[in-house]
Amino acid sequence: MASKNIAEVVIAGRVLKITGYESTEYLHQVATYINDKIGEFEQLEGYRRQSSDQKQIMIYMNLADDFFKARRQADQQKIELEKKEKEMYSLKHDLVESQMAHENLEQSSKEERERLEQEAKDKLESVKKGYKEKLEQQEQAIRDQLAQEYQEKLAAAEQEFCTQAEKTEQEFRAQAEKTEQEFRAQAEKAEQEIRESLAQEYQEKLAAAEENKGASYREAEGLRAQIRELRHEIMKMEAEAKNRGSKGYGNRYNGN
Repeated sequence: MASKNIAEVVIAGRVLKITGYESTEYLHQVATYINDKIGEFEQLEGYRRQSSDQKQIMIYMNLADDFFKARRQADQQKIELEKKEKEMYSLKHDLVESQMAHENLEQSSKEERERLEQEAKDKLESVKKGYKEKLEQQEQAIRDQLAQEYQEKLAAAEQEFCTQAEKTEQEFRAQAEKTEQEFRAQAEKAEQEIRESLAQEYQEKLAAAEENKGASYREAEGLRAQIRELRHEIMKMEAEAKNRGSKGYGNRYNGN
């Protein structure tokens, strides 16, 4: 239990000892308040004409009035505080709901963003696949065209070669070695022209194909590798054609 405090105070010119559980500073504040209240009434002429009992009653009434007003004000402040606490609680509740709604919105936005990204990825894969298929078709068409042109030119060259060989067969018998060398030189020149013509046509077709499709570097490299293989096949076929031509000359020279 707290101990009592004793304070000597002056009230209305009298020295009094006051005891209480409050601090001495608080007791002095109470005494000062009473003295201020008495001082206010001492300035009123009507108060000064009253008897001592009347003065005390007026002091008591005013102190009681101050007390009740202060308590009423405190009660009002308490009510306002409770009201503000309720408002704060409502605001906190609204804030929590807003945060939850915001989180739900962020989650929905994230899911929508992921869905759109997946759709874009699928569309990109589809476009890549279609482009790849189109490119393969174009490459196959170029290979087929080049192979067809080569076969036609090779057949024409062989036909021309056979016609010329039959026409000059008698001359080859008289000058077999000389004619064979000249013919080989002509054949090599014709083959070189054919290769240059095919290479020129290929370069033109390749340039047109690259301009139309916007082929990438690696795709162009792949196409060049295929062309090298095609050239190798052409050289191989030309070598076989030479071998067939050499055998034909030998047979004609031997009279077979």
